[in-house]
Amino acid sequence: MNPYLLDLPAVVSFSGGRTSGFMLRHILDAHGGQPDGLKICFQNTGLEHAKTYEFITQVEDAWDLDLVWLEYTLTEDGKASHRVVD
Repeated sequence: MNPYLLDLPAVVSFSGGRTSGFMLRHILDAHGGQPDGLKICFQNTGLEHAKTYEFITQVEDAWDLDLVWLEYTLTEDGKASHRVVD
């Protein structure tokens, strides 16, 4: 059994690092690309190095990904939340 072949629907967190990219590449290869039902998310802390953002964009374009960029935010009443950014 291929450990990278996921039961769908599924969410994969991509940090923008090398090992995360390695894992993502194997998941995509196991599925023959990004299948319906596989969400790939990058959680932007705002503290990443500029080269990390460049690498993520290159991976997104080269591997034809529908990548969701998320950022932490607070609601008006101070509760933790997130927003989708590009």
